[in-house]
Amino acid sequence: MVSTEQLHQLVASLETPLFVGHTLGGLGLVKAVDKTMTGKVKVDLLLPVPHLPGLDESLEEVLEPLVRGADIDVEVMDEETAADWMTHLEESAGPGIGERGSATRVIAISSGK
Repeated sequence: MVSTEQLHQLVASLETPLFVGHTLGGLGLVKAVDKTMTGKVKVDLLLPVPHLPGLDESLEEVLEPLVRGADIDVEVMDEETAADWMTHLEESAGPGIGERGSATRVIAISSGK
């Protein structure tokens, strides 16, 4: 039997289709994961957009071997919450390209013609 905490970690570790290279948990998009008495899982997500293509299918594919089904509830962020969320992401991203401390280097190449 899988615990609620294990299910939460599994959902949080799923890579988002919109922000490639980031997980749902890493972006703070998982509100709650609860098991019901019927063996289904209720997943509550807080997303900046109304629909992420492929997310429902990915969640169901990951959870299918462990539970009887999943009810996915998506709440869309209001404008103020989305703006705060984006500001937090920008601040935690580190220095931009060309800024001091950035690991990205720019190399200019000329043909000499």
